[in-house]
Amino acid sequence: MSVQRGLEILSITINDLDELHRSYMPFIINGGLFIPTKNTYPLNYELFILLRLMDHPERISINGKVIWITPGNSENYRVQGVGIQLYNDTNSTIKFKIEDFLSGHLNCIQATYTM
Repeated sequence: MSVQRGLEILSITINDLDELHRSYMPFIINGGLFIPTKNTYPLNYELFILLRLMDHPERISINGKVIWITPGNSENYRVQGVGIQLYNDTNSTIKFKIEDFLSGHLNCIQATYTM
């Protein structure tokens, strides 16, 4: 499976714990983030993300590839966007940071963008 390299940079801000819970994809190897977007990307497309997490003062740089696509006309009125698998070698810190923010919420039954 090849990765399509993109030059796309997405800047996203997650301001609260509920939004982080809806966006985080713990079932993906190395972790993943769902990013609501009207842009369309093919599977395995590589993206560069600048993420601002709640009260964290700096943007976090993340490399990842598209592994999930929710189209605009999806069933159950799901939010359109893409799920990004975080690359292990550069993003293990962000996975732990997200899971630290979400401690106690990872097993929550609240619906997410993907499941």
